[in-house]
Amino acid sequence: MLCNHCEQKQAIAVSGKCKKCSGVTTHFAHGLCAECAESLDLCQWCESPLKAIQTSLPTSSAFVTKVREATDLGKTFKSLRSGEEIHIEMDEDQYSDREWDLTKPLSACFRLKLKGPFVQSRQDGQYGTRTFIFEVVASGSGDIELHESERGWSWYSTSTGTNTPIAG
Repeated sequence: MLCNHCEQKQAIAVSGKCKKCSGVTTHFAHGLCAECAESLDLCQWCESPLKAIQTSLPTSSAFVTKVREATDLGKTFKSLRSGEEIHIEMDEDQYSDREWDLTKPLSACFRLKLKGPFVQSRQDGQYGTRTFIFEVVASGSGDIELHESERGWSWYSTSTGTNTPIAG
């Protein structure tokens, strides 16, 4: 099960290892086997929720708070309303074998709607961004924390990295 974006990607037909069950994946680039992806309702490759993916970046809310890594690192946002979306855009270098991921558990104030795919820069395909979309589901105080980890489709898929709080 792949999202619309990942269906268009090309992958070498060499099997890999599922992060969840340690079973065999169809391609080494896939982080989840077909069975785990189906049971979790996640894309095998980018691990984004499949139900949330209808377009590359859905916006169902009239209120959107956009957060950029370069300008908003560690910033606090107040007066967010239930139903509002928070779009967090992170810079990535695809040759570094690292990507941004959510540090779990997520605060009860938020729900992850989308962990977007890597979107290449027009100037240089090595660089680009990944967007996370969260929905505010409850009032109160909570943090959204992202961290860099080894890319899920690399040969060695252990999650390492330093936790980098982005918005709270």
